Amino acid sequence: MKGIVHSVDGTAEKEVFLVLSATTKYRDLLKIVDAYTEVTDYKLIFTKLDETSAYGNLLNVKLYTGAALSYVTCGQNVPDDLEDFNPQKTVKQLLGGKWEEDTGMDQAEQLRNLIKANSHPQRPLARVITVTSGKGGVGKSNTSINLAVQFRKMGPKVIILDADFGLANIEIMFGAVPKHNLSDLIYQGKDIREIITWGPMDVGFISGGSGITGLSNLNLDHLRTIIQSLSQLDEMADTIIVDTGAGIADAVMEFLVASSEVLLVTTPEPPSITDSYSLLKTLSRHPQYRKEETKIKLVANKVHKTGDGAVLYEKLSAVAGKYLKSPMEYLGEIPEDAQLLKAVMQQKPVSMEYSHAKSAQAYEKIASKLIDKPVEHSYDRRAMASYITQ
Repeated sequence: MKGIVHSVDGTAEKEVFLVLSATTKYRDLLKIVDAYTEVTDYKLIFTKLDETSAYGNLLNVKLYTGAALSYVTCGQNVPDDLEDFNPQKTVKQLLGGKWEEDTGMDQAEQLRNLIKANSHPQRPLARVITVTSGKGGVGKSNTSINLAVQFRKMGPKVIILDADFGLANIEIMFGAVPKHNLSDLIYQGKDIREIITWGPMDVGFISGGSGITGLSNLNLDHLRTIIQSLSQLDEMADTIIVDTGAGIADAVMEFLVASSEVLLVTTPEPPSITDSYSLLKTLSRHPQYRKEETKIKLVANKVHKTGDGAVLYEKLSAVAGKYLKSPMEYLGEIPEDAQLLKAVMQQKPVSMEYSHAKSAQAYEKIASKLIDKPVEHSYDRRAMASYITQ
């Protein structure tokens, strides 16, 4: 295609148009646009506007490509049905209003206002905390759930994304049966808001699906679809907690490099410490990882006596700092607690069922520290949508 376009250079005045259907799903539109990245200086034509009432993709694709919107069609009789793109008319329809020819408004005024509203949302963007671990069985999902509960006790609205695809634990620990999960977002075209389940204390969670084979083998396009969709949760939550799978799989790394705040859960056991270092090493070598804009915070779980967590942190931090130049912060420790194990068996968060338990009080202390010291980051690191701009 690039060769065809360049073959007419100098021989004729040319205009290049990319023709897209307004009925095509957004993620499929992006695939089409990305296939023509070598072709520059083209304009957009959208067809089949009469077959849809959703015009948002016209704006989304324009913002994504930077290309001008030239023509649209509202019927099958091309070229007779071709008409100049009218920003005022389209924005009216996009906002659910009626189009009137004699409004007297500047043609692009509403479109400019809509773009500004998209660039500067009225409410603060959600804070994203990604909880991860080098190996399974260290209490990562327990940490995610109990921090969510503690946040709710303090006020912030919370949604948990169970990103341990195909092996979901959050719903089991909540004792809840979700109607939808991430497979409905990826394969059925559901909106991410439609697949939220509301658990105890109005903590929302998105199930990663339990026992669904396809979810354990997601490709990068699927992961990016999920990450991009998370930006829609900004208006629904103050904090989004992403509970990743354990280890160094691609699915884990994609979420870690997209987050500005990572909680690393580990235990004093040597295998857990070793695997935590392996995760940090893999993350530091990821081409999309931005060390200066990512805060990594350590949570020491299952400690036997007070102070063991700080010792663990000093050891791991020293090694990571020396060989990976990767600084860490220490959030705190969670003690071994029989009441926590009892709560797990009852499929209840210990912070709700046994709020005076040692572990519950430790989670409360860590949650308070996180709220008292929020991460400051630039607008382009907002939520998880930052991944698509990297």
